[in-house]
Amino acid sequence: MFNQRLPFDIDYKVIGTFTEFYIALLRFVNFKLYKDIGIKYPPQRDAFANESDPLFLCPNKIGDLQAQVAKHFDREIAGSIEQIGVSEEFKNTPELQQLTKKQ
Repeated sequence: MFNQRLPFDIDYKVIGTFTEFYIALLRFVNFKLYKDIGIKYPPQRDAFANESDPLFLCPNKIGDLQAQVAKHFDREIAGSIEQIGVSEEFKNTPELQQLTKKQ
């Protein structure tokens, strides 16, 4: 009753190739993000799984990971401000604080 019409003028091989490329790119990005914060990639399922439900993410573990990531990025932001060479009079301005929040 609700058939989908697939136009013949679209090259579905190109779409499939792009999808494969995009999946590989996302895997690389995830690997890089995990590596930057010092977590093994791919994450171990046992560390995240609840005993009753293997797909359930443990809230305590998620909170620990968020704290670890926050510490890492706070160090990175502080290092980048020092590296740029922002003078002392501008370090506490609202504009710089807003920029560091965006980072």
